[in-house]
Amino acid sequence: NLSSIKGLHLTGIDYNRLRLERVSKALPGVGLIEGDLSMSPFRKPFDIILLNQVIEHVADDLNLLKELRQILSNNGILILGTPNEGSFLQQSWIRRQGKAFETDHVQFYTEQDIRRQIDKAGFHIDSVLREVFFIGSYNLYYWLTKRKWGFRFLELMTRLFPKECSDYYFECHPKPELSQDVKDVEPGSK
Repeated sequence: NLSSIKGLHLTGIDYNRLRLERVSKALPGVGLIEGDLSMSPFRKPFDIILLNQVIEHVADDLNLLKELRQILSNNGILILGTPNEGSFLQQSWIRRQGKAFETDHVQFYTEQDIRRQIDKAGFHIDSVLREVFFIGSYNLYYWLTKRKWGFRFLELMTRLFPKECSDYYFECHPKPELSQDVKDVEPGSK
């Protein structure tokens, strides 16, 4: 339990009061704020930010990532998790569901899409974890993940077809900012 580590200060933010109440019960002592992360009330920099299964719900994802860059310390780490819903198999599944598929997701990323946004926001990606292969059906996917041999099969498929993984987790660091005098120099002048 992270909340039991001495010297570690945990803070959470969510616009949903019910989620905050659940966290408060599970992790007493964690600082919780009801609000919108894209309009961050935070002024002190964080050493680690975990944004897990959130960004796909945000219309202005680039603005959110830029805001996170502002509140992350220069040596900080952003861990960003998002579904790979832009992949061929995920999109095929979504189309097959038709009107039966309802989601509050507004972004359907491929790895290339989310990498581009992370880069534009001023982050460098240090590593990527690709969760197991999405087989094209959630019933089959969950059935396989509950079996040791099925999970190993999906891991193998992920290595063979990384663009069809179910989710991505990116470990990111802020790009070093150029000093002001370097930014102001015109190319070819001194």
